[in-house]
Formats: sequence, structure tokens, C-alpha cells
Amino acid sequence: MRKKILLPIGLLLTFATQALFVAVVSAGPTAQWTFMIYVCADNDLEGSWAPNLAKLESVGSTSNVHFVALVDLKSTQTVELIHIEPGTHTVFATWWTQQ
Repeated sequence: MRKKILLPIGLLLTFATQALFVAVVSAGPTAQWTFMIYVCADNDLEGSWAPNLAKLESVGSTSNVHFVALVDLKSTQTVELIHIEPGTHTVFATWWTQQ
């Protein structure tokens, strides 16, 4: 029972640590804030991600705030780490998942 709980928590912490590391190293100058989003849309909520991404891209990262998202969609077999910028986003890392 403990293994079933500890494994997802461990994986989430691993992804979060790697995401923050990549965001800080790859994003260039250090921002005062990093707003990180975990998109767990490996279900029927996948359709909600595109409109939310468009809203985030309308603002985008600035020199003071970086927007970073760890995205897991049902239609793909990958988990992507993206940096959201004004009008676009950049994929920094991709991990394959097992289905």
C-alpha cells in the first residue's frame, strides 16, 4: 500500500526538481518569481489545456516572472516541460511515459 502512494509522490518530486533546474538554467536571467504549473490532463480534462495555454501565452514570461508548465496529455505518450513566453511556448525537455 505504501509503495502505491510513495511511487507517484517520488516521481512528481523528481519531475518538479528537474523542471525547476531546467527552467532556471535554460530561461536565461534569473526572475524574481517562477510560476510552475503541473498539467495533469491525462484524462478527459485534456481539452481544457489549450484555452488555458492561450491565456498564459497572452501574458507570457517577463524578466520578473517566468511561467513554466509540466504537461501530461492523454493524446501523447510524453510529458513535456515548457516555458511559456508571450505568444508562444518552448519545449525544454520531454520524457516518455509507459502506457
